[in-house]
Amino acid sequence: MATNRDKFFRSTVGSSGKISDFSPVLSPRGDFTNLEDLNVILNSWNVILYTPKGTVDHDPEFGIGIHKYLFEPVDDYTMGAIKNEIISTLRRYDDRAYITDVSITPSGGNGKGYSITIKFSYEGKDSQLSVDVNQATYLRGT
Repeated sequence: MATNRDKFFRSTVGSSGKISDFSPVLSPRGDFTNLEDLNVILNSWNVILYTPKGTVDHDPEFGIGIHKYLFEPVDDYTMGAIKNEIISTLRRYDDRAYITDVSITPSGGNGKGYSITIKFSYEGKDSQLSVDVNQATYLRGT
């Protein structure tokens, strides 16, 4: 029979030899959702990519400045600058996975924005993260 101590060590972040974290999304049991392996990286990168630089009080450099490119001309220079900013920011704040490719395409529809796909490798597993960044992403609540 497992003791409370055993349950604690099995559920403590990092105790299973895998990277793990908690997401602020509640599970059906009412607990925070436990994330492991690739899902930890995907969650971390989403937080970084959707946090505008300068909005975190204790770390004003945290986040990314993609929003400053939303109203720039849609050309190779702008998309190259976005790609460079994504790679350097993710390497700075969460370098647990190796970025193999970043592709950026202008998103259609109303408003300005970009669809971004980041391909990466973690412990021999390939995965990708797709995010849409547009004016609604950064202009909510204004």
